[in-house]
Amino acid sequence: MSNVPFGPVILQTQHTYLRPVVHPATVVVELRAAAVGRSSLVIEHRLTTEENPQTLYGEGYCKLVWIDHASGTSVSLPEHVRALFSHI
Repeated sequence: MSNVPFGPVILQTQHTYLRPVVHPATVVVELRAAAVGRSSLVIEHRLTTEENPQTLYGEGYCKLVWIDHASGTSVSLPEHVRALFSHI
């Protein structure tokens, strides 16, 4: 049981490695909100490096769903979270 009554949990995650990052390198992870639903949102990510920013090393997404921790059921996204992604 959480001390916070409502909050996000990871529903699904996926990452495709396209090529290896060879040491030494500074990894750059770019995040982008991709889709907003009633109780969920999808965040996409891209993996590049500072040394070679035009090369895509990996990509994927994470789907988060807001739940009521006590019941385990989904709830609507909080308005302050929805407002952050209103441009989508």
